[in-house]
Amino acid sequence: MSTPKITTEEERFIRENYRTMTSAQIADTLGCNTDRIDYVEKLLGLRKYEPWTEKKSILLRQYCSQNMRTSEMAALLGVAQKSVYNHIRALGLTTEGSRPGRPKKTKT
Repeated sequence: MSTPKITTEEERFIRENYRTMTSAQIADTLGCNTDRIDYVEKLLGLRKYEPWTEKKSILLRQYCSQNMRTSEMAALLGVAQKSVYNHIRALGLTTEGSRPGRPKKTKT
């Protein structure tokens, strides 16, 4: 089964709203499903979030070496806590506070 072609109106609406609306909201407005919206966004090269910069990655490494909690890292970096956790994993880093919702261990 092939995916129907993207209409000009569909593309325009998605480009104008993908950063401020969820895929579900866009799909509801356009009368299609979220899988189609996700597919179109990927096809058009649209990203809802900015990629990690080298500067932020360096700071993240420093924070991990200090065993800072991911919630603290996220606040300092201005990104979502889940994004911090995923980037820690992608870089192969570890920290006691790297799991969302997990209390930081204290040394006894």
